[in-house]
Amino acid sequence: MILISDYNRKYSKILNLSFFLFLIMIFNPPIFAEQPWMDASITASERADLLLEAMTAEQKVAMCHGAWGAYTGNVPGIPELGIPALCLSDGPQGARIGPDGNVTCFAAPITLAASWNVDLALAFGRAYGAEQKGKGTNITLAPMMNLSRIPQGGRNWEGYGEDPFLSACMAAAEVKGIQSNGIIACAKHFIGNEQETNRGSNSSAIDDRTLHEVYLQPFKACIEAGAGSLMGAYNKVNWTYSCENSYIMNTVIYGELGFKGFIMSDWGATHSTVPSANNGLSLEMPGSGYFGGSLLRAVKNGDVSPQRLNLMVKRILVPMFEAGLFDRKPEGSTSANVTSPSHTQTAQDMAAQGLVLLKNTGNFLPLGGSIKKIALIGEAADSRPIVTGGGSGNVPYTYMQLVTAKEGIKDRAGSQFDVAYDAGTVPGRATSVAAGADIAVVVVGVNSSEAFDRLSLSLPADHGNRLIKSVAAARKTIVVVYSPAQVLMPWADDPNIVAILWGGLPGQEQGNALAKILFGDINPSGKLPLTFAEKAADYVPAGPEHGRTVWYSERLLIGYRGFDSRNTAPLFPFGHGLSYTTFGYSDLQCSSTSVTFMLTNTGIRDGAEVAQLYLGFPESAGEPPRQLKGFKRIFLNAGKSQAIDIPLTDNELSIWDIQKKKWAVPEGTFKVYVGSSSRDIRLTGSFQVDK
Repeated sequence: MILISDYNRKYSKILNLSFFLFLIMIFNPPIFAEQPWMDASITASERADLLLEAMTAEQKVAMCHGAWGAYTGNVPGIPELGIPALCLSDGPQGARIGPDGNVTCFAAPITLAASWNVDLALAFGRAYGAEQKGKGTNITLAPMMNLSRIPQGGRNWEGYGEDPFLSACMAAAEVKGIQSNGIIACAKHFIGNEQETNRGSNSSAIDDRTLHEVYLQPFKACIEAGAGSLMGAYNKVNWTYSCENSYIMNTVIYGELGFKGFIMSDWGATHSTVPSANNGLSLEMPGSGYFGGSLLRAVKNGDVSPQRLNLMVKRILVPMFEAGLFDRKPEGSTSANVTSPSHTQTAQDMAAQGLVLLKNTGNFLPLGGSIKKIALIGEAADSRPIVTGGGSGNVPYTYMQLVTAKEGIKDRAGSQFDVAYDAGTVPGRATSVAAGADIAVVVVGVNSSEAFDRLSLSLPADHGNRLIKSVAAARKTIVVVYSPAQVLMPWADDPNIVAILWGGLPGQEQGNALAKILFGDINPSGKLPLTFAEKAADYVPAGPEHGRTVWYSERLLIGYRGFDSRNTAPLFPFGHGLSYTTFGYSDLQCSSTSVTFMLTNTGIRDGAEVAQLYLGFPESAGEPPRQLKGFKRIFLNAGKSQAIDIPLTDNELSIWDIQKKKWAVPEGTFKVYVGSSSRDIRLTGSFQVDK
């Protein structure tokens, strides 16, 4: 029962509170009356312009350089103006910050690329971006889009392989996923940073057509996906440092592509004040050697105009406003544990879908039937796993997180299979263990790191090639290879090696992913994002250049394009990957706007196929024999069919006209190649383009 007196007291309190709030509103109007840039109802560009009007030259310069702090990169905020601090953290395989084990070690981008699954790239971006945000990061240094031009490249594992179209599709999806968390993605390293050898001093000599048609494509896709920032590379481009190169920044990025975000330098890649500022750089990292007091003096003496400084800062502010950094309190902590079961599952999906079945003689896999005892061999299966690469992309995981190949296989085998393990370090013992089993599984690998290119494409002798050969001499063998990019496989044709799998750098869930593939819980669907050659000399270029200039003399013929133009047979072609089922292609129809065909699962298992579309341009265009211009990853139940439609636009049909400095669609006959890899073409056709 409520008494009248109680009611009156309660009502009186409400009236008093309302009157108090009314007085606050009269004498303290909303904050954006004094700071109009805090009004979220206007555009990011308008908010940036309003904020710039209130900033001093000193405050503007303070936003153009980094400082020491808790993150990989730090730009202190300006609290009196409501400007939040910028906290930049490394990637791209996982959040590289805080105590070991408090982040998920996902599979590397090169493994994700082998999935050819754009939806999975989006899911990865969302999960990875969420972990970065949980750590307090608001700018993540990912994705990495330099192409695998040379197989020895130390950072190949951080990117999406050798093909610009595949890389563009995967990286754009990752950007969308990252930025769905309200943080800013930084696409790196712009441009021509395809080798680590002498990266701080060499010059990448790239002709304009090659730059546009090949190396620009992933960056273009990331900009179109909304990436808020780019990172300038260490190297020079055509003899001018990337971070002060007016052509690649002012002309290409801001002019041709209409980029609205900002370009930051790689750490220590700024080499000047006035040229860098005037030619497109907005943010020096990690310190203030060129964009601190030197920039302020350059503005005051007229070498850098106030308008240019405003533009530099506006390019930083607009992505900040778009990401909502002004409209929410800073969140997250470097010490936070940001892992979750869903992120672990995403890591496993990446490792499993990116595991490529290269060889499967007589459909030996999946394991079963008469196989009861398995010899598991190799340090890489247990004590020396290949998980993540070195350098700024390394992910701080713990061995408690990691599921090794040994753990994954033994757990899945249960009591149904007997698994005997040997590290392979004692001569002769691995052979004996293998001889006593029904099948041997040898797990080997090699790694690489930022700042260094690999010296060899060979696996380690004692714990790689020799181990494989000795085990295969004793028992039928399955070889599992983990590596940052290509390795040589001189034993691939050994008839006793019945299966080969390649998994890139698989992250913390490698053991579970491998076991599920081996035992048939998951039907493999990975496809190579790289061309594997029979011998090192088949690669062109054959390795990093050690002089002052890196000549991109192969021009458009990167990767499989070069193999096709030279008519060189690869060991395993780009796009190759086997399944436990089979797929049929039929009913091809071609036009300049779409390519359609029927895909059928002709086997007895459900599974996914990556159907690939390659185009041959009119001969007058001077293009490579075939180029990937579309793909679809389709899951089909056994016996089912689906019509596949791959659209084509001017983006896929254009070449860069070096005379007119613009994109143009050549007229003539385009050849159409549809199949399961760049060399496994199932359907051919053509269409005509007339002006």
